[in-house]
Formats: sequence, C-alpha cells, structure tokens
Amino acid sequence: MIARLESPDADAPAQTPSSVFPNAFPKTTVDRERLLLKLNSAAPIVKTLDPEIVGSEGTPVTLTATAVAGDLNTDLTASLVWTDETGTTLGTGSSIEVPLGIGTHEITASVTDPVSGLIGMGGTVVTVADPNQPVVAFADSFEYGPWNGK
Repeated sequence: MIARLESPDADAPAQTPSSVFPNAFPKTTVDRERLLLKLNSAAPIVKTLDPEIVGSEGTPVTLTATAVAGDLNTDLTASLVWTDETGTTLGTGSSIEVPLGIGTHEITASVTDPVSGLIGMGGTVVTVADPNQPVVAFADSFEYGPWNGK
C-alpha cells in the first residue's frame, strides 16, 4: 500500500514521511545501515547436541550446544547462556556440566546476535532418575487376558 500525504493547503510545502514522523526514520547513514542489517537478519541458530538426556541423581549431566549467527558466518557458541525451566542460569559456553535433582528438567541454550540483537534458542529435556528406585522393564496387569508373548 502506498500512502499519499496531501496538504489541505495547496501552497504548503510538500510533506514527506520523515517530516510527518520525524523520529520514525534513521537520521544518519550508520543508523540506516543498522536498520537494513536488522531487517535482513535472521535469528541465530542454536543446536543442542542431545535433544533428550537421561541421568542419575548425584551424577552431573553434560550439556553441549553450538550456535551460529543468522548469516551462518559467525560462530556464537562461546556466548551461549544455559538456563533451566525456572530461568536460573546454569552456565555459559558450548558445554556445561550440572548436577540436577530427580525429575524432568527443560534446559534452554540461548544466544543474542551482537549485530542484529536477535535471539536464538535451543533446548533439551533431561530426565534424572532416582538411583534407589527400581527400573520397570516390563509391566502388565493381565486384566484383559493373557499376555501373548509378542
């Protein structure tokens, strides 16, 4: 859609978008370049190397991820920030080792592109088992008939 700015007074100077909205447009060449860079940028790509991890209580879990800027040319892995489901920061960088309590934990690795300001995120689910709880390999109540062995 093209907007036409018309003045009710034929003798009035022509209006431009920047004269009507003076703070809406970049004033300097550097500001224009930053705006174009942001408009043409994609968010960073974060890849966690283990989408699902099973651990044991008392044993630290190692989490690893990589990150690149949206232009795919800049490695941002060293700037990764790791957080848990409560928003608590667990560490920074490509790999962290954390002790987690019993239960399921959603861990997020995020990074901000220093040029565009865009944020990329990736995640993993960590299930920490109770070492004192027996593992059930097979369970059937046989309520609906005999097990057929398949």
